[in-house]
Amino acid sequence: MAEEIPKYRSSLTGPELDEALRNIGQVQDAVERTEAAAQTAEQYGQIVEQNQSAIQAIENNLDVIQQAPQAAQDAQKAAEQAGDQATAAAGSAADAAESARKAAEAAESAQTVVVPYIIDVPTTGWTDGSLTWGDTTYTRTCTATAEQATASPTSVSMSYEGGDYTAYCGIALIDTQDGSVSLWATADPVAECQIRIVEVRPGANAK
Repeated sequence: MAEEIPKYRSSLTGPELDEALRNIGQVQDAVERTEAAAQTAEQYGQIVEQNQSAIQAIENNLDVIQQAPQAAQDAQKAAEQAGDQATAAAGSAADAAESARKAAEAAESAQTVVVPYIIDVPTTGWTDGSLTWGDTTYTRTCTATAEQATASPTSVSMSYEGGDYTAYCGIALIDTQDGSVSLWATADPVAECQIRIVEVRPGANAK
């Protein structure tokens, strides 16, 4: 015997029933999306539960995390200050090296004494003599008084000080003695002039 088909009473009209049947598919889709959303929510819940300790650690260190940008700025500022200090230290080292160089020069100069003085070149009192220097033989010599002159300087130089320049140019050589200077020329000077003489002598610290 055929199974009797159950019958249900409905207040829907025929067109409304047709519309409901057409929307059954959409209802099914909504149900499936709801189920999927429920599964996703459940998965998120499991993730939150599994990472609860990490989340709690973030909450406990929230102040530190929020202060991290400021800490980074402070670190950068400290690095810049360290760079400035390094630059200043390099400058100080350069200054120290320069001071050491000057001290060395001062120490070296302490080994010698520089003594300048001026003499008058006379036009009389010249006598015969003979002194060869290079390719020239000087035959006229004269002694000029110079209280500051010494017999054993390490070096002697002369330069024009005043008077007749031509007469100065005629003086070729000088030789210092204690209290005097010997002048040499090829001819007697015809006009007076002054010569600045500079002696370099051993200093008190010279060995």
